Amino acid sequence: MLSGKQVSGSMDAAYEQAVREAGSIDAEIAALTQHYVKLREEEAAAYLSLARLRLNDAAGSDAVDHLTAAEQQARHLLDQRSNALTAIDAKLAELEPELARLARERAALGRDVDEKTEVLEAAENAVLSALAETEAYKTQMAAAENAEKVAHHAEQKMEFAENDRLEKGKPYEDDPLFMYLWDRGYGTSKYKAGFIARYVDGWVARLIEFEKARANCAMLTEIPKRLKAHAERQRAQADEEAKRLDELEHDALQSGEPAASRTRLSDAQQSLEAVESRIEKAENTRAEILRQRAELNSGADAATTEALDMIVAALKRDDLKQLKRQAMRTPLPEDDTVVDRIEDIEMEITAVKAAVDEQKVQQAEQRKRMAELERVRREYRRKGQDTDAWDFGDAGMLAMMLGQVLGGALSGDGLRDQMNRRRMPRRRGGFGGGGMRMPRFPRGLGGGGRGPRMPRMPRGGSGGGGFRTGGGF
Repeated sequence: MLSGKQVSGSMDAAYEQAVREAGSIDAEIAALTQHYVKLREEEAAAYLSLARLRLNDAAGSDAVDHLTAAEQQARHLLDQRSNALTAIDAKLAELEPELARLARERAALGRDVDEKTEVLEAAENAVLSALAETEAYKTQMAAAENAEKVAHHAEQKMEFAENDRLEKGKPYEDDPLFMYLWDRGYGTSKYKAGFIARYVDGWVARLIEFEKARANCAMLTEIPKRLKAHAERQRAQADEEAKRLDELEHDALQSGEPAASRTRLSDAQQSLEAVESRIEKAENTRAEILRQRAELNSGADAATTEALDMIVAALKRDDLKQLKRQAMRTPLPEDDTVVDRIEDIEMEITAVKAAVDEQKVQQAEQRKRMAELERVRREYRRKGQDTDAWDFGDAGMLAMMLGQVLGGALSGDGLRDQMNRRRMPRRRGGFGGGGMRMPRFPRGLGGGGRGPRMPRMPRGGSGGGGFRTGGGF
């Protein structure tokens, strides 16, 4: 069994671990992206070297100028990207201590809410226990118990009569001649027929002794209807008596220590909700900063994209391709060395780009799963479920489920369903949400004395007992 606070702590720990893992993926993508940019720069530098070797050629001179300009513009843009990353890291460095402080404040306020809830429960129970000793309450309790017994017995009789109708009415329903006359309303004011039809119907009625059978069938049909109406009246009376009992409790809890404790609890809950709102805002800010950092690390930002586009566009020029073809045809070893280096760089660029793409897929999946866990986590807090108990056996089972969400084996909706099956809601009693309700009589059992208040039986209950209802008919 885990407390709501333990479950909340486990979800927070899992989410923070996921944030760290997402940071690791971002760092890996950043390193690969940085290497990719470096390779592009090396490729441009290699072509520049090749162009300088052929500086005397018109194509070589033009290529040097073009590549140099492209390299300078790209470096300026990449410096902007580096400055943006530095600023983002500074924002995160400022935000993390604030989140930690807010988490500590939330934990302290959560303990304060728990303590004030216990105080309210004790105050309400004390008042309700004293109320139970008053004559007014005892009288109303007795009236409610008696009304409940009468209603329960009436519902039992109703069900018995309905079952009796089904059992004893079957022979009538199986007799086609009887049902023919019954459906036509023979022997009642609703019967309408001509002279010949009346003669034939009368002959059939005498043949099967319809009048006697009709009376018996009518009684079988009418008794359940009357008993149902009687049971509904008794149930309404029982509900009214129970309502009066509830009103006595409600009135007793509206003043004195319960009222004061309820006010203090409400203030503490509002303070906790305010901190929760600040934490949510700060976490949303962090999520946006992390998104921006991931975009920069992956090279998807405008500055990196423009810088790479400049370099690649420069490298695609026809004059550079011509220089490479010329270098491959000349016997000069310097040309061959540069061309070999260009080809090695191009192969490495292809491999690094594939690795970046693979990491980006993992990054997208990780963020999607984090978002699912975050939705469950926030819904959990907004519904106040951290005051409930949870039948997880131990923290290991919950940790396994949280790991499955972050690993993709369990969806956020699946986690929510699994948790709902194990939720044991706190019994928020009294009328302020804190104390425990006064014990009630067992439904329909009577016998004096108080026991836990039972949920209502389905209409009709079970068992027999003849046609005496105990409340007049």
